[in-house]
Amino acid sequence: MYSPFSAFLFILQMQISKRFRLKPEFFFLLALLISVACQNNLNQKEESSQKPAHDSLSAQEIVYNEVMEIHDEVMPAMSDIMSLNRQLKIVGDSSARDTETINNLSARLENASEGMMNRMRNFNPKLETATFEETLNYLEEEKQKIKAVKVEMDQAIEAAEEFLNLQEPPLNR
Repeated sequence: MYSPFSAFLFILQMQISKRFRLKPEFFFLLALLISVACQNNLNQKEESSQKPAHDSLSAQEIVYNEVMEIHDEVMPAMSDIMSLNRQLKIVGDSSARDTETINNLSARLENASEGMMNRMRNFNPKLETATFEETLNYLEEEKQKIKAVKVEMDQAIEAAEEFLNLQEPPLNR
């Protein structure tokens, strides 16, 4: 029994061969070619589905993901910076001593916060006119920048926390 599709192909073959005077061998070769092409396509799909996901990522995607992982790790610290700055202001308002230290710590926190904000504002991974290498180099540079921002933020937070922990009485955060 023939399927509706094979019946359709047979009728189509008859119409085309009458109109263009093509020999049946042409249709046999065409069917063979289509069959081989479809089989190759299926094999390629099977091979690509068996590869681990990280193999299918380009170098650009890998570096971009690394940049975003660091960003996502550092971003919650922005609220810590704001909280520590408020606490430093409270300590500074309640005591005339350590004003210079408080101002320095507050400035470090502000600089760290501003560094993060600048990095986010200037981050542009979609470089339309850049080559693959230029984009990869840009992402590598951005990765180094976000690492530097992370270090700056961590150090500023640690210094502020150390100072606040030494205050009498310790502030509840």
